[in-house]
Amino acid sequence: MTDIGVAEHHTVLPQVDFRTDALLFDVDGTLLDIASEPNAVKSAPSLVANLARLQDRMDGAVAFVSGRTLQNLDSLFAPLKLTTIACHGAAFRRPDGRVTQGAPLPEAIKDRLINLAAIDPRIIVEDKAYSLAFHYRRAPQLEAPLLDTLCEHIDELHRAGLNLLHGKCVIELKPAGINKGSALRRLMNFPPFSGRSPIFAGDDRTDEDVFEVLPMFGGIGIAVGRRIAGAGFMVEQPRDIRHWLSHLAART
Repeated sequence: MTDIGVAEHHTVLPQVDFRTDALLFDVDGTLLDIASEPNAVKSAPSLVANLARLQDRMDGAVAFVSGRTLQNLDSLFAPLKLTTIACHGAAFRRPDGRVTQGAPLPEAIKDRLINLAAIDPRIIVEDKAYSLAFHYRRAPQLEAPLLDTLCEHIDELHRAGLNLLHGKCVIELKPAGINKGSALRRLMNFPPFSGRSPIFAGDDRTDEDVFEVLPMFGGIGIAVGRRIAGAGFMVEQPRDIRHWLSHLAART
């Protein structure tokens, strides 16, 4: 990693050494703006082109680190298919294209949990196979009653090996031990990421696990929208990250 530089838009961000750094990105709230519901989020051809250009220039050392499913990310950024940590690490596409996946949630447990969302029709339940995400973006005031409802079953959830994960207007139920930080540690064992310094951009509570492990690899974090412990840089919004990527891609 080289010294700090200034991207267009006058946001101070790290310069990137294409030979020795790796770029890793959360998606919602980091690369893309948050929408009223997950399916309403849109990418842009210019962003896809810039990511593809950087992937080529950095010998493939560019990756997504997201709570979204692998299929959803591939659709959102088509035709680009990056190395991907999906579903917080439950699904993993290695740099060679091979995909490994965790065990899906039992159907009986999923059915019971989905029924809990009936407290309000504005809660959207996203079945990610390995986890369930309860989105309340349409009505942020539902956070407390939704959390209370889920916590009434917390002992049962723990017995099933599940944890609650808080995000931006979402509460997700996922297997304990699966998180973006442990997934990043795994990713950094694979070429072309091994031996490089990861530069990670994220915005959410789910990204805090990544910021914690970055020092293990001499990495650096960029927080989007708020200050996050372990992040050396901060920008106000995803547009700043997209401008930075455009600046970097122009160097290629």
